[in-house]
Amino acid sequence: MRSSSFRFASRPARTLARPALVALVALVALVTLPASGCSSGAARSPVRPPVGDLGVDVAGLEAKLTAYVASVGAGEPTLAFSGYVLVAQHDQPVFSRAYGYADRARGALATMDTSFRAGSVTKQFTSAAILLLEQEGKLAVTDPISKHIPEYPAPGRDLTIHQLLTHTAGIPNFTDDPVFFQRRAQRHTPAELLAWFWNKPLEFAPGTKFAYSNSGYIVLGVIIERASGKPYAEFLAERLFRPAGMTRTVVGDAQGLSDRAEGYQVKDGALVAAEPVDMSVPYAAGAVRTTAADLVRWHRALEGDAILGAAARAKLYKPELGSYAYGWFTQEVEGKQAVWHGGLIDGFSASYTRVPGADLVVVAWSNALPIMAVPVGQAAVEAALGGTPKPVEQVEAGALDPAVVARVIGGYALTEESKGKLAEAKVPQQVADAIVSIEIGATSVGLSLKPIGQGPVELSPAADGSFYSAPARLRLRFTLPASGSATEVTLEQGGLVVTYRRRE
Repeated sequence: MRSSSFRFASRPARTLARPALVALVALVALVTLPASGCSSGAARSPVRPPVGDLGVDVAGLEAKLTAYVASVGAGEPTLAFSGYVLVAQHDQPVFSRAYGYADRARGALATMDTSFRAGSVTKQFTSAAILLLEQEGKLAVTDPISKHIPEYPAPGRDLTIHQLLTHTAGIPNFTDDPVFFQRRAQRHTPAELLAWFWNKPLEFAPGTKFAYSNSGYIVLGVIIERASGKPYAEFLAERLFRPAGMTRTVVGDAQGLSDRAEGYQVKDGALVAAEPVDMSVPYAAGAVRTTAADLVRWHRALEGDAILGAAARAKLYKPELGSYAYGWFTQEVEGKQAVWHGGLIDGFSASYTRVPGADLVVVAWSNALPIMAVPVGQAAVEAALGGTPKPVEQVEAGALDPAVVARVIGGYALTEESKGKLAEAKVPQQVADAIVSIEIGATSVGLSLKPIGQGPVELSPAADGSFYSAPARLRLRFTLPASGSATEVTLEQGGLVVTYRRRE
């Protein structure tokens, strides 16, 4: 469970829930209420708008999305999309389809009520819990960590809850630790999780940069427990899931639940069971299991007064640095404002998007890695709003040449020209900072690409001499002199084309 866990792009053997190539994926992806909200009493019925005209070209959506999903996997059967996609408007499904099997042993297909691991989609529930506690006067997002965890040591004790929520605190990401990654199948208490990173120096001055960190959300989980006096799982069940009517959503792995998806990964050319992970490890950063139907209910709850008042919801969606708010990425799609998050955890990838202005919800799950749900979910949003998603490029596989691999591995830095290109495109500075440097390493099948502070993406050789990741839709082209090491590499992902020069 390194940062190859908790990510959006591939490497099935090491997963747990974070956006790999967060910056790149983000580039190409595309009311006054009672202060107490809804208490832990009976659930309120969601307020549904009149049905009327749904406003979605259902036939067009189906044709476009069917073509897109068919292109996933670059023609390799083991890389075909497996999971489920739901598009709902005004709480009504306008597209609902299963792909592959939710449970291969039983031959079971996914439905709206199939339980999937949500990975980092969990972070929005953690954020909502923090804002609910602030709404009740039990904390403030301006509070330092030390106010709620007095024993927290000096490197980070003065960091604020706001900085934790927005990934601007600078706390090292514990899922980057290879030793901890090897222990992800072991049960850990929240205190044991904190001990893995809380004594480490901060990676930058707090509030100056965005750096996705699961560690910050582990701290938030502990703060929720201290401020509420209840275990994290119990608080979310009583104060978020029950009021929203989310009857099949839990913190944990939902063992024994009917209609429960199993996770798989590609290993040695075949789909096998995913590596084990104890759900105590992702905790408040990624331990929720939920269903597409429950995420529609969550959308309705956040649109009304079931959970948070107007002031709290405004904080929930307000980005701090660039596109990240409190547990949500913000993005414009086809002229409409959307909020979304992806998740990646052993065996599963998730994508959850809400377009409040269109009362639209899109949920995509993958239960066979390395196929990612985020590109499929974003294609579904684009198609639902009238756009036409571009099918995944089909790439002819090439032979692996170890001599070429030896010449291209190493560190590369973004050229000044490419930095200028990002500035002209108005890419937020902290997003540009996240991809300013990359490391290219060797793997058994080709190469790995690792940006600063993010997990590696595995690439295979293509027939034209490039290296390509079909799940991430990412290609690398190297400039090779007559002899010696590669001097430059050009990265292509969607409409993004940037060049890196080998570091001296």
